[in-house]
Amino acid sequence: MNSYADFEGERYWLLEKYAPSQKSEGEWKYDLKLYGIESIVKRFLVLETTDGDAEPVFRLTATPREHVAMIVKCINDGMGHTTDWKVGQVDGTDLIVIDYEGKYCDEALKEVAEKVSGKAE
Repeated sequence: MNSYADFEGERYWLLEKYAPSQKSEGEWKYDLKLYGIESIVKRFLVLETTDGDAEPVFRLTATPREHVAMIVKCINDGMGHTTDWKVGQVDGTDLIVIDYEGKYCDEALKEVAEKVSGKAE
């Protein structure tokens, strides 16, 4: 996941092992797929790490912002412990309950949005 290309201000990653094929003595064929961040987020589990463990099965009752902050931390950790991703504006202040049972970050973000507004945005 360390290979990437920047194109028109966006970064795209090579997620699968890839080797070009040789068409002739001096010609190689490249047919690789690069993926945006939305594809990468689908690969990271939401992990509860407050006690130093990485537990993928837990229930959290918290504000939407706290849920999103935890998910963003998992994305940053999955991206090599970066701090690139930040929590922006998160609507809703009521406590919501989410069962994280091997849930991926994209699924978790969708569930937070649905619990806050009744639809994913």
